[in-house]
Amino acid sequence: MIFKGKQKLKAAGKLETQNGLGKVKIETMAIGITPLPPWLVDFLMENHLRARYKFDLSKLLPLQEYVTRIKLGLGQATFFRAAQKTR
Repeated sequence: MIFKGKQKLKAAGKLETQNGLGKVKIETMAIGITPLPPWLVDFLMENHLRARYKFDLSKLLPLQEYVTRIKLGLGQATFFRAAQKTR
């Protein structure tokens, strides 16, 4: 019953980037005001995101051309670029 109707989904995590590649780690997730336990977050990521959208957060993701890394701060993102393509 906690998932009935439309609910906002909130997620928090970390973005690690280096050498033109990035990796996202979801640390917490909540639907509405209900926090989800880590095992349920893993289940949803595996059986919904990966299965339905063919998107796997456990793998390294290529950044856009010329972007070598991204640094996240409070309300901001800084993109570090190379003078030429990194791959």
